[in-house]
Amino acid sequence: MSRTGARPPNRLGAESSPYLRQHMHNPVDWYPWGEEAFARARAEDRPILLSVGYSACHWCHVMERESFEDEATAAKMNGWFVNVKVDREERPDVDHIYQTAVQLMRRSGGWPLTCFLTPDGRPFFAGTYFPDQPRYGMPAFSQVLERLHEVWTEQRDEVLGQAQALADALRRVDAVEAGGGGMPDPELPMAAAEALLERVDRTWGGFGGAPKFPSPTNLWTLWRAGVRGRVEARDAVLLTLRRMAEGGVYDQLGGGYHRYSTDEEWLVPHFEKMLYDNAQLASLGFEAWRVCAHGDGPRNQADELLRVTSETLAWMADEMRGPEGMFHAATDADSEGEEGVYFVWTPAAVAAELDDPAVVRSVCAWYDVTPQGNWEGRSILRRRRTAAEVARELGISEATLAAHVAAARPRLLAARARREPPFRDDKRIVSWNALAIQAFVDGWRATGRADWLQVARGAADAVLDTLVVEGRLLHSFCDGDRRGPGFLDDHAALGLALLHLHEATGTLRYRDAALALAVALEGWFQDPDGGWYMTPSDGETLVHRPRDNHDSAVPSGSALAAAFLLRLHAHTGEERWLGQVEAALRVHGEALGRNPFGVGLLLGVVETWSRGFDEVVLAEGDVFLPALGRVPGADRVVLRLEALPPEHPAAGGRRPDGPTAWLCRGRSCSLPVHTPEALVALLKA
Repeated sequence: MSRTGARPPNRLGAESSPYLRQHMHNPVDWYPWGEEAFARARAEDRPILLSVGYSACHWCHVMERESFEDEATAAKMNGWFVNVKVDREERPDVDHIYQTAVQLMRRSGGWPLTCFLTPDGRPFFAGTYFPDQPRYGMPAFSQVLERLHEVWTEQRDEVLGQAQALADALRRVDAVEAGGGGMPDPELPMAAAEALLERVDRTWGGFGGAPKFPSPTNLWTLWRAGVRGRVEARDAVLLTLRRMAEGGVYDQLGGGYHRYSTDEEWLVPHFEKMLYDNAQLASLGFEAWRVCAHGDGPRNQADELLRVTSETLAWMADEMRGPEGMFHAATDADSEGEEGVYFVWTPAAVAAELDDPAVVRSVCAWYDVTPQGNWEGRSILRRRRTAAEVARELGISEATLAAHVAAARPRLLAARARREPPFRDDKRIVSWNALAIQAFVDGWRATGRADWLQVARGAADAVLDTLVVEGRLLHSFCDGDRRGPGFLDDHAALGLALLHLHEATGTLRYRDAALALAVALEGWFQDPDGGWYMTPSDGETLVHRPRDNHDSAVPSGSALAAAFLLRLHAHTGEERWLGQVEAALRVHGEALGRNPFGVGLLLGVVETWSRGFDEVVLAEGDVFLPALGRVPGADRVVLRLEALPPEHPAAGGRRPDGPTAWLCRGRSCSLPVHTPEALVALLKA
């Protein structure tokens, strides 16, 4: 973040994005993405220096402090380039294109993204973070600027050749990814789970070594295999959730997960918290809790899963909601000019807040707060040992230990709240809000907590009331400024969340809005050859119209669209929606078989498409909803008798007197049942 607030603001001062405004006092002559910047580049025959980041990005802040606030570096940027700053959360299409370009140059992607473009937007050189001095095996950023200015002025033909080659490669990437074939093998999801199991860290959970990301969609691939009987896959997910919850990647005091761990043990995170990580991990956590509490999972993990997942939703509800009901995007890693300082402790800091030395000893032992610290001389709170081990060491009972920790936690939270908090990016992004809405519906479904369902309804209503303008879904809202149009993942994720909310509440507004979003997907995003584009057909013309085919930290737009329309088909019976799903699966089938990583949600669609939903049909059925929550099952659709498609096997009969439910699989339905217990028995059969 800028530390030079006395300098007059540059062009970014007029932007609403918190990330762009962090750079408004840089000496760099920044432009926001737009025609004004490209027009100047064409008029002055200068290359574009594109810098993409986001407000919670630690290395973005580092590069700003080292380079963008440095007068000498800024002078080179301003003298030789037209400098464009992009918030990747506001323009995921721009980020997607140029991240792909980085990877085509055989470099690792990430943020900050630093990309050099011709005046017409074609990339010719790209990287991520560059230091202010040569280190980490990288040149200094000023050296990069000097070299690229030199090649632009003296080797123009080579630069333009490289730019054209990269532009052609960008188009070929999507052509290959969308290279058609037959329908995927229904056993492909299980084969993918076996491949993922080979990469699971059997000690600490997660995949591979450091750095370690949660990878929720890949965890779902393992989880689905576990539901089909592959117990080792289920246990790998439970191990990962347990190890994360014990580590510093989970905020032991405030709830919620940090972005990722820099080590294999989940101890040292980058301390930013992203809405999308917490939403996805909450949904998975509640399904895991249902299996452990009500299914065949290990009962001894149930209480901890419920506690951690409930704390995560509490953090989202308390800390991440705007006054209108939508959710903010993220909180930063840094405060007081340091990463993580808000979250770490010393024994002296703990003792300063607690009166009883015995409670101090319990808290420090439980959370691994030691004089030497576990990170840069201070302690990131984590739980290394079981309650029995800590209590035995302290010579107290487990009940006393639990009482000490429970009494200390609100006081430590209050003390932490007096510190300078990390910056919060209060931008509301539709697709991320949709993931959060679904998480709260999943929480309600699992526990019956009506307040969580109200949070989901409030967020959904706010999105529909604020970000649907003249029938068009927009992408984001911040400081009164609405940005659009919406992208593929906005439409698909919101449609999917609205269907879940309709199933929970019976409210027709949510089903009707979901249907309108499906029509929008068909009209603005669909590729006639199968699949979908990331951007609408009437959106801004970029150097390339991208597809969003691979999961990253969030599910891909293509996978979300397939999942949404498959569920919508169950609600409507309209074959057009199933046809679009099957066309997309044909397009992606070959790629799914080549590489199961990064396609977890789409693999889930393959499984649901091949096996079908469990369809629960309800008449006067609210009495059944708590029972549904007690039975695990991610591939379940709840339908209302009065809204069934005409050709549904349960449609057309006489409306029963009193609460009634049917369980339908394929084209056949059970006899009607009239009690929650009878429905539970059907679902477990």
